[in-house]
Amino acid sequence: WGRLTGSGRFESSIGRDRVNRRKMSSKTQKGREAITDWKVEQTYTHFSHVKLFPYTGRTHQLRVHLCESGHPIVGDPLYGRGITVARRKQLSPPIAEQVELLEATLLHAAELQFTHPGTKKPHHFRANPPKIFTDFLKLLSEADR
Repeated sequence: WGRLTGSGRFESSIGRDRVNRRKMSSKTQKGREAITDWKVEQTYTHFSHVKLFPYTGRTHQLRVHLCESGHPIVGDPLYGRGITVARRKQLSPPIAEQVELLEATLLHAAELQFTHPGTKKPHHFRANPPKIFTDFLKLLSEADR
C-alpha cells in the first residue's frame, strides 16, 4: 500500500508483539536483529511494487518492516489492515473490488538461496510469481496510474 520511491534499508529488532501474541513487532523488549534492503520496481498512484532482500530470517520480518513503515503488504490479513473506508474511496472500483476479493497476501519469493546447515551445500531456488500476483500488477498498470 502507498507510494515508496528509490531504495533503502529497514533495520530493527523484531520480537513477539506485547498485545497481540500472533503478531511480531519492533516495539518489544526481547527483539532480535532484523535487516531488509528494499528497492522499488514500479510505482502506481496508490501502490508500489517493491523488491525485498532480507539479510536475516525473523518471523514475519518482511511483513513487519513494511507495515511499520506505513506500507503494509496488500492482502495481508494480519498486518495489512484490509481495505478501509478511506482506502476504498481513493481507489478505482476495479482495484477496490480486486483487493476485497484477494484471498492471498501479495508477497512472492522469487528467489531463495541458502547453505544447508547439515550438508553445507548451497541451495538456490527460483519461482515465477503466481497468477494472482501478475494479474494484480497488470490491473494496477491499467487502472492505477
